[in-house]
Amino acid sequence: MKRIFIILLICFSLFAYANGVDVETLKQNIEEDPGDYESLSKLLEIYEDVEDYYAYIDTVISVINRIEEPSNKILPFVLQAARYASEQYLDQEELDLYTYFLVNNPNLGVVHEFFSELYYLYLSDDAKKEAMLKIAKSFGDVDNFLEQRYAEYEGMNYTDVTRLLGELLFERGKTEYIIPYITSVLKEENFDEVKKLLNENKEELQDKPDYYFILGIINTYNKDLDSALKNFTYGRSISSGNKFGEYLDLMHYVEVPEYLIDIYDAVITSDSSQTLQNNLQEYVRKHSEIYWISKYLKDLPEPVPISELLSTFDELFLITSFNPDNEKIDLLLLNSEGKRVSRFSNVIYGNFFSDGIIYSSGFEQEKIIFEGATKETWTNYAYFISSPLKNALILINDYDGVLTCLNKDLSVRWDLKVDYQDYNSSWSANGKYFTFCDYDYNFYVVDTLTGTITETFSSDLYYEQVLVRNNGEIYIINSEGKIEGIRPNKPLLTSNEALTASFIDDDTLMYLESVEELFQDIMRVRIHIYSLEDHTDKVIEESMILVPAPITQTVHKDHKIYYTTFEETASEFKYYDVDSGETRTLFTFDQMLLFPDVY
Repeated sequence: MKRIFIILLICFSLFAYANGVDVETLKQNIEEDPGDYESLSKLLEIYEDVEDYYAYIDTVISVINRIEEPSNKILPFVLQAARYASEQYLDQEELDLYTYFLVNNPNLGVVHEFFSELYYLYLSDDAKKEAMLKIAKSFGDVDNFLEQRYAEYEGMNYTDVTRLLGELLFERGKTEYIIPYITSVLKEENFDEVKKLLNENKEELQDKPDYYFILGIINTYNKDLDSALKNFTYGRSISSGNKFGEYLDLMHYVEVPEYLIDIYDAVITSDSSQTLQNNLQEYVRKHSEIYWISKYLKDLPEPVPISELLSTFDELFLITSFNPDNEKIDLLLLNSEGKRVSRFSNVIYGNFFSDGIIYSSGFEQEKIIFEGATKETWTNYAYFISSPLKNALILINDYDGVLTCLNKDLSVRWDLKVDYQDYNSSWSANGKYFTFCDYDYNFYVVDTLTGTITETFSSDLYYEQVLVRNNGEIYIINSEGKIEGIRPNKPLLTSNEALTASFIDDDTLMYLESVEELFQDIMRVRIHIYSLEDHTDKVIEESMILVPAPITQTVHKDHKIYYTTFEETASEFKYYDVDSGETRTLFTFDQMLLFPDVY
């Protein structure tokens, strides 16, 4: 191999000198004067003869980066370098070279050549759109250029180019190009934004099949399969060509299993009962295991809707069951005897809210799901915290830094852009105030009716938590674990260091004292009840389980505090009656119980 390389090198040198050309001299000439067209032409000719396309591309890029005003003489070399970059799969170089050529020599033939390559470039959509916009500007009327290209490519098999053009036009205020824009948002897996865009533009979109196809995808993501089938079927009835097939390909962005995509394809593309039968028989051949499973499900009644379950029982509990040995986690819906009514597998925690249950499932993707009379899903939200009165809750998107407050009917009360930290949030007992901490350990108090930040406490104060009474008085846990009233100034006579605290009612404070760490991220804590009237501090539980997270882990209802404990291999669900001082165990499990809620 080494011998062959040496022979090729000798041949290259002999060729260069045989033609009276010294490659190094040519390189030096170009280095001194990047506008030396004659030297550049000879050097690139040599590179072509020896098929050194990388050197050809690098040389052209070096020259165009150093010349101030490009000469028409150099542009053919730029175009050729772009084509060589395409052949060598140099995506960024191809994009830059085609863009440079078209900016300096607007040519529709080359535009088509370049746009046909866009799909194959492994680059971000933003990089592609930036190049397309630069090229459009070279043609003068940007919108006219983009609209003409959109119309040209819409009837051709260049869906990626059409989508990018549509996004650019929509971003430039051309609202009629909303569909490509929504499609791009769908590909970013921002499904909440897709739903919002569909709702805001429903009047304009409801005569387009794309609207129903995208709506069907969102229905599928929310597991509302009947609505999905209805929307897909209607969309196909008013569409032409294989547009439905294009949208089926987008189903992968919502993590839909292949067998579900195939059943949609089999059912919706059928134009007669015979075609449907043939399609289903082919489906069974492809997914024989589904057909086998269906035999067991044939006579099974449909699951009872959650809203109906809630109306059937006078008392229900939601509680997370966790097995530390295999890390299996389920959300259990239990009756007053501790018997399972329903189970949500691989769900971290849940709360009763409105006429249903809202829960967090963050294993496959961070999302919050509500099941009641309707079903709703919020993507990219990791946690939620219900108000004590269950008349509002706050969704937490700590990735994008957004708090979203929902009313009881699930409508959005407000959004707040914040740098949220998973750290000691709290509600006032009447649900009027909510406090949280950012990543710099600054604390904020929010008026939950308006979403207005009413108080800010700097990290320089070293607070561990901020608490608010119903009347707006501010209490804090300081760096030593002491609870103090700071507005007005009221030192409390707490007997131990507080890890976290909350108001049970306006005159009673509950705080948790750390005892030991049981497992990674799971602690045993004591529960203290502190009276703001007579300043007494009472321990009511020695062995409560706490997971340090922005999740409600005790429930205060009808002057009772509900919580879970863990001893060796058994976990108990208990409540403490604040009025009578009685503690009662409701039931015992052989797995760890976490995050209880009471209906």
